[in-house]
Amino acid sequence: MGLNTLKTITGLLAILFFVCKCCLHIYLNYKKNNAFNFELAVLSFKQYFSFVKTEKNSPISILQMMCNFLLATSVLFLIINTIIGLILLMEY
Repeated sequence: MGLNTLKTITGLLAILFFVCKCCLHIYLNYKKNNAFNFELAVLSFKQYFSFVKTEKNSPISILQMMCNFLLATSVLFLIINTIIGLILLMEY
């Protein structure tokens, strides 16, 4: 597997994990507030770039930890993608 393929795969995984994190974050906000406001979810996009505060002994604590895990892996794949891109840039 070449570096170009790895760069493509890590980029797609970063995007996929971040989209899954955003969907899970919207679901968690819905469960907390028992209401869903589409405009608020779209316009306040800054909240999706931060970790979710996990609450102890909560039925949704596993989902909150999963949301944080998805953000961390998304950032990790983005860093790996950047490193591979720099390596490819130095090769050519």
